[in-house]
Amino acid sequence: MEVSSSKVEVIKTILLKAGISLAISVAGYIFISIANRNESSLGSLKSNSQVGDEGNEKTSQESDLEVEILGIRSRMKELQKKVTDLEKRFLHYNDLKENEIMLMEFQNKFLAEMSIIEFLEKEVVGLEAENQRFENMLLDYQKALEVVAISRTENQSLQEEVKKLWEKITTHSSLMKAMSLEIEAKEAEISRNNEEMDKMISTIQGMEEETREMRMAIDKLQSEKKELLDKMDEMVMTDISASSKIGGEMVSIEEYNKVVHELEENEKDRAEEAKELIFLRGCHALLMRKNQQQTEEETEGKHQEEPHYTGSEELPGFGSDNELQITSWGHRDDSCLGFSARSRHHSRRPRLIEKFKKWVDGSEKVKDKFDEKEKHEHKFFGKHSGAHSNLIIPARNSCSSA
Repeated sequence: MEVSSSKVEVIKTILLKAGISLAISVAGYIFISIANRNESSLGSLKSNSQVGDEGNEKTSQESDLEVEILGIRSRMKELQKKVTDLEKRFLHYNDLKENEIMLMEFQNKFLAEMSIIEFLEKEVVGLEAENQRFENMLLDYQKALEVVAISRTENQSLQEEVKKLWEKITTHSSLMKAMSLEIEAKEAEISRNNEEMDKMISTIQGMEEETREMRMAIDKLQSEKKELLDKMDEMVMTDISASSKIGGEMVSIEEYNKVVHELEENEKDRAEEAKELIFLRGCHALLMRKNQQQTEEETEGKHQEEPHYTGSEELPGFGSDNELQITSWGHRDDSCLGFSARSRHHSRRPRLIEKFKKWVDGSEKVKDKFDEKEKHEHKFFGKHSGAHSNLIIPARNSCSSA
């Protein structure tokens, strides 16, 4: 825009110069034409004066012409003055235009310099931003170098820890192998214990069935005992002669005492069998609990076969605790199984069965004898009856205590 405006102004100055020259030439042409007219008018006047006859007219015309010439000369002088003024103004205008052109050039140069300065300022700002960015990059680089140095030290420490952990892993792998072997041995023991438990469960079930049968037999014998006691009470209350029946009564009392003694022994055996059954049930519950704990430990051991190490001394201590627990359970199981073996070895079942058979046979014999005694009359009473009552009362007391 500035270049186009400067071009327009240059064109204006050129047009002004051309216009002034044209005006001067036009003014000269007008002046020459006026002078030629005056000369032609003077020639025509001279010819007219020569042609005319009267001299007065010539003089008057000459005077008029002189006046006109003087007016024209004054006009010419005014025009010359105007021309000189115009020339001076034109020269002054040219000087002003040249000065304006110079000012425009200076202004253009100034604007160009200002644009250059602005461009340089922008470049300076960009360079300052780049310098700041470069300084930030240097700071980041220094920080990165510090981080790299710290990471190197940490890497060295981590490598040392990795070496230590690798050594621990090797040691723990050997321990895990040993523990896996121990776990396999414990699994074999658990399988054996399960088999023994199954056997014990079967034996306990058989003993429970036998105890039920024994209870039923004892209930029958107690009912028979009550019947015998009722019959004995009836015999005591009757007026039986003691003399004729002393021998038979003494035999019946001895058999009765034997039966009562066998009943007491049977009840004691029953109590022992009940205690043994209770103990066997406790052993069964203990073995079931141990089996559950061993299965849980086995599952935990399988989960712990994958190494999750938190310290160098955890696994050995854990193994020692397991060994202590297993040994304690082993002692308990040995005691329980030993007792069950002793109880099976020293079982009184065959002897009790024989006693029950004898007792049943004896009770039948006593029944037969009491039936025979009821058929006879009661002959003796007195001393024998007192002795008889003294013999029977302790038996009743023993039965009641049983």
